Amino acid sequence: MVGSETQVDVIIPTHNRPALTAAAIASVQAQTYDAWHLYVVDDASDDDTAAHVQRIADADPRITVIRRTIRGGGNPARQTALEASSAPLVALCDSDDLWNPAKLERQVERLDAAARDGHDIAIVLCWHDTVDADGSRRGDVVGTRTGRRWHPFTAYNTSTPLIRRRLLEEVGGFAASPRYPLTTTDHVELFLRLTRAHATVTVPEVLAYCRQHHGVRNSDVQCSPAAAREAEALLLDADVDDRPDTRAWLHAWVAGRYITVGDNRRAKPFMTTALRAGGPATGARIVAHYGPWAVRELVRQRRAG
Repeated sequence: MVGSETQVDVIIPTHNRPALTAAAIASVQAQTYDAWHLYVVDDASDDDTAAHVQRIADADPRITVIRRTIRGGGNPARQTALEASSAPLVALCDSDDLWNPAKLERQVERLDAAARDGHDIAIVLCWHDTVDADGSRRGDVVGTRTGRRWHPFTAYNTSTPLIRRRLLEEVGGFAASPRYPLTTTDHVELFLRLTRAHATVTVPEVLAYCRQHHGVRNSDVQCSPAAAREAEALLLDADVDDRPDTRAWLHAWVAGRYITVGDNRRAKPFMTTALRAGGPATGARIVAHYGPWAVRELVRQRRAG
């Protein structure tokens, strides 16, 4: 177990996920880094999630449960916890995801190393993988393509970052008005604000696991025409003209959403911009990242049609 020099506030928002949330909490309790306090925000669940989580918290003084009476979504729920907490570092975990026991230890070490080297780093990411609900592995590990430099866009998901509180406060917190409510792009909108003027570093290890399960998932609503249009609207509103790599990856992400819903005509101009906006090297990385998936998706659509 490492020392407890720097306190970390961990935030888990949840809605109607008693068993999944309990497992996410257990993965935080298993951390080898002991200087943390967990805030579980029940986002107006209408089942026994709040009571179930409260029983866990009653047995562990390191856990605080906050109950919202009106459902707001992931980032507004995270904002509730941010306003109730005070630690200099903030870490996020989705209620249907899990952490490797070494996650916080590895990320705090990386943050401290950057500070010793004179770098003002405010965000530490890590690689993540996808697993079934029972923890068995599925899919490709994000970041395993050694020898390439990937944009943080490909490593980020809302269970990966460790963030300095001062940066969160600087960018307006998790739910910056007037951008909310967002339903399918809140994680990307947050990423764009966090990385506006701050570099990220990534721990090159799989330290977060995204679980596939039969319950309601935020990713389910991302595979719809409305989600593709919301992504396009976010792109048009984003101030990324001076960030060519981010602009390129953002266009590729929007193209991917349109491909997912079979609107390949709409996807084409976004992917074309993606391959040009960041230059040849970035275009090659985007092809390597999205290409195999896009080919599989187009084959699936042709067979289904």
